[in-house]
Amino acid sequence: MSNAYVIVIGIQSYQQSAIPGINYAHADAKAMASVFKECFEVPAENIKVWLDNEATFARLENELKYDASQLERNDRFYFFYAGHGFWSAGGGNRLTAWDTHLSNTVGTTVSIEDVLLKPLIETRCKTSALFIDACATKLATKGSSRDLLTGMRREEFAAFSKSAEYLTAFFACAPEEKSWSSPTLKHGVWTYHLERALRGEEPDAIYNDKFITNTSLQNYLYAAVRKFVRDNNMKTTAHQTPYAIFQHTGTAALVTLPEPPPPSGEPLLEPDFSEAYFVGIKKHGYKWLPGFNNKTHRVPSSHSDSAAGFARRLLSSEVSAELQAIVDNAREVLKLKYRDLKKDDDEAGSGTVEADAFRFAIDVDQNKNDHTEAVVRREVRLRRQHSKLPEDFDSIFPEEVDTLVIPLRNTKRRFVELRDAIEDRDLNLEEADETSETIKLQLDNGANVKIDMKRGRMIVKKPGISGALALIETFSTGGGPEIAGPTPKLIGKVRSDE
Repeated sequence: MSNAYVIVIGIQSYQQSAIPGINYAHADAKAMASVFKECFEVPAENIKVWLDNEATFARLENELKYDASQLERNDRFYFFYAGHGFWSAGGGNRLTAWDTHLSNTVGTTVSIEDVLLKPLIETRCKTSALFIDACATKLATKGSSRDLLTGMRREEFAAFSKSAEYLTAFFACAPEEKSWSSPTLKHGVWTYHLERALRGEEPDAIYNDKFITNTSLQNYLYAAVRKFVRDNNMKTTAHQTPYAIFQHTGTAALVTLPEPPPPSGEPLLEPDFSEAYFVGIKKHGYKWLPGFNNKTHRVPSSHSDSAAGFARRLLSSEVSAELQAIVDNAREVLKLKYRDLKKDDDEAGSGTVEADAFRFAIDVDQNKNDHTEAVVRREVRLRRQHSKLPEDFDSIFPEEVDTLVIPLRNTKRRFVELRDAIEDRDLNLEEADETSETIKLQLDNGANVKIDMKRGRMIVKKPGISGALALIETFSTGGGPEIAGPTPKLIGKVRSDE
């Protein structure tokens, strides 16, 4: 009878204070334990998680080896490790334990070959996968990196793979590189991307719309981790190159993604949720703008670039203050450092704030429909799944965004088709203007939807509702999926794709 077994190890702090800890090793281990349960369908009772003092030398040397030796041919075995690892000339590739001693590193660390590879060979377990986020630098790691400078040797794993019927081994970085942790992600960079990929949350890691395979996963990790480390300036000379070893040839599926729930009917539209954004627009009469002097200033009598520039100058201080407030709020709400945020303030009535979770932009202009008014446009784009944002995310922004804008594909010459389909489904159609090719309808919860076929976009608003998370909830629960299909986990685009 076949079964699946998992051992997850995360050593964040060591018994000896002289051995530096591993940032976020607990978070990495817990996240991967959930992945094995939910995505690999491993029974909870078959998952062992050892954190810090649970991962003693005796336990790794004896229990880990014993568990690996008890596997049967048709079983599945998965192993994840976050901690210090190194290569010893006399002992091969080794993993540290919680009670490893610097005075006797070989005698208080475990040989991967002895506790894992040999037992797996002897049992001839057909399916095994190892995920190792290990760091070394002679056990002198500092800061947010997970060094591997002493070089865990690939040859040992390659030799094992020739003896195994099915082995996949993934490593966070190549020898003589660093495996980094991120205070923004609250994880090791490699493990964070590994978890997302195995959960089916990264399209680039998915093969044939359904599978996470050995090659699709490694190709994604190679590109995404290298890009994240480079773009986030982990260090001036930072490099991190994930690598993997496969015994089997061709494509082998690690995870089969579940089928999406069938919609109540085919969606009426083809939305591009990756380009969706949230916007708020406010209009102000020139004479009410801060700094406007009734004695020396005049309200514009027409539309012009100079009138728009006048509005920007009057509001420049307020815009700068708002951008700084967003930086301060984001640091508190998202637990960020100043270096995790990029503020671009031209001090001329426009600017941006960028973080891994969002991008904010603000701009001042003259109202094209009323030359006596200035208009302030604010835009928020998400770069992280809305379910993973804190509940108070919208409090980051002092001024509200109250509109969700979703670009649409393939809208040309489909006005009549869409209008008739809405009527056939008995949706609450309020207006259909064939001349402008716009359709207005109301969702079950009172949200208003305007579909602009010419401009290829859908606009969602509801009186009294503002903020990105509230607008997503309003659209998702009010009947939006019947119009545009299931709402995805990410309304926007992750930073690495830009």
